[in-house]
Amino acid sequence: HGDSLLFNWPVEWTIRKMDTFSSEPLAGATIRIKAMSNGETIEEVTDGEGRIHLQHLPEGVYTFQEICQPDGYQLDPRLYQFEVYADGSVKGVNEIRNEPSAWRIWKQDRQTGKGLQGAKIALYDSCGVQLLTAETNEEGYVDFSHLTPGRYYFCEMVAPPDYQLSDVTYQFEVLKDGRIQGDSIAFNDKIINPKTGDSH
Repeated sequence: HGDSLLFNWPVEWTIRKMDTFSSEPLAGATIRIKAMSNGETIEEVTDGEGRIHLQHLPEGVYTFQEICQPDGYQLDPRLYQFEVYADGSVKGVNEIRNEPSAWRIWKQDRQTGKGLQGAKIALYDSCGVQLLTAETNEEGYVDFSHLTPGRYYFCEMVAPPDYQLSDVTYQFEVLKDGRIQGDSIAFNDKIINPKTGDSH
C-alpha cells in the first residue's frame, strides 16, 4: 500500500550518542535516518546531551547511520534500525557509541625491539605547533587520543636512559572518518660505552 499510518498520539524515539569507554554524551554527530516504507531520509545532529529526538513517527521500519562523527572520534559506519509497531510501541537500537581517535607510539631498542620507558615524546600539528608532550610508560609506549582529522608529527625530546637521542621526525595522519595511518614505532640506539681496559 505504501501509506503510512499516523497515530492519534505522538510516537517518539530518542537516539543517543556516547563515548564507548566513558559513556559521556557526544554532541555534533550527524545521523541519517531513513524510513524504509518510502525511502525518505532526514539528517539530524546530536545536541549538547548527545541526543536526537524523533517525533510523530509513522508505523514502519527505520534505519539510521552516522555520516559525520564528533571531532576527536572515529566514525561508526554501521547501519542500525528500529521499528514502530501498529500499537505505537517502538523497539530496536537507540544508541551509537564512538571510540576516540587514538594513536599509540612505541619507543623500541633498534637491536632487540624491547619497549623503552622514559622517552619524552612531543606531538606537533601540521603547522609545527607543539600540542603536548608525554613520556613512554614501562611497556614503552604513549597514547595520544581525541585527535581531530589532520597530519601530525612527533619526535623525541628526551631519550630513554642509556640511549642516544633520536633526531628522526615521524608523522601520521588522522583521516576524515577518524581512522589513523602512519608511523607508530620510533627506534633508539644504545649509548656505546668506551671499551673497558683500553685506558689506564
